[in-house]
Amino acid sequence: MAGELIFRALQQILLEARVESGKTELSQALKRIALERGFAISDNQGEGNCMFFALSEQLEVIKGIQMPHDELRRTVVQHLRENPRLPDGTELFHFVDGYKSWDAYLTSMMVDGTWGDHVILHGAANCFQTCIYVISSLQNRHDVMICPEYDVTGSNRLVLGHVFELHYVSLIPHKGGKDD
Repeated sequence: MAGELIFRALQQILLEARVESGKTELSQALKRIALERGFAISDNQGEGNCMFFALSEQLEVIKGIQMPHDELRRTVVQHLRENPRLPDGTELFHFVDGYKSWDAYLTSMMVDGTWGDHVILHGAANCFQTCIYVISSLQNRHDVMICPEYDVTGSNRLVLGHVFELHYVSLIPHKGGKDD
């Protein structure tokens, strides 16, 4: 049930944010929001891989796991292939739009340059047994905490910034800054 609520919250971000526009405006908004919360933006080259670049950097900085973005992509997709359901039996495919099957979705996600989505974040949280906090560039601050399906007490969370419908970045704490 908690997993379904997270997916619904992520989908709600997409619905409400359609009124927001402008890459520069949203990028500046994320920079301001991140700074207010004690973070600096660590940008990446993107090219459709921005979520994976950001997750890769966070895994290295926070968890000490060195994994290039392409290997991370393969690892998370394989984890989703092996774990296609929530603990209550709900198929993750119910939270995917635009694909005819779960296999078609996973095949697409394996391709370099394919944008990651909320299901990929869910897979990464479970694969690496860590929470992922996503700070949004949206003015009404629809931030989301994605946690694995099992307890991760004591685990440091990964923190990503999301410029709505455009880009994911890694957020690095400022020295002496707060993280909430």
